[in-house]
Amino acid sequence: MTQLSDFALLVLRLALGAAFIVHGYPKILHPASWAAHVMPGLPPWLAAIAAFVEFGGGIAVAAGFLTPLFAFLIACNMVVAILFVLVPHGAVYVSSAPGAPSYELPLAYLAISLALILLGPGAFAIDARTGGGGRKRSRRNKH
Repeated sequence: MTQLSDFALLVLRLALGAAFIVHGYPKILHPASWAAHVMPGLPPWLAAIAAFVEFGGGIAVAAGFLTPLFAFLIACNMVVAILFVLVPHGAVYVSSAPGAPSYELPLAYLAISLALILLGPGAFAIDARTGGGGRKRSRRNKH
């Protein structure tokens, strides 16, 4: 990878991580009960796992720590949000009416997560120093 590619991966990690830290913070304060109005009947332990994935996963992705794992967990969260929360409540991909439900942003988060899973975290990540980032640089691409 080039330094520009590594910088692009850093930007993606920071954007995704920051969004999930912000989304996950209120959930982590009430990890077992935050989902009661969104997904009634969701077991409290699953709500707690989702809260941890959002908040802790956001921190981990931003830092580039166990990036493929946490990007995968965030991707799973987004698939559940789109298929089991948003679409059943009438959300469309891009809404033409202001304030109408849309799954545009969760799908963008899903796409960023998949890019990080497939490409790795880049050189500006903890994973790059520890070897925990999945994809390795080939000898040909080290310059």
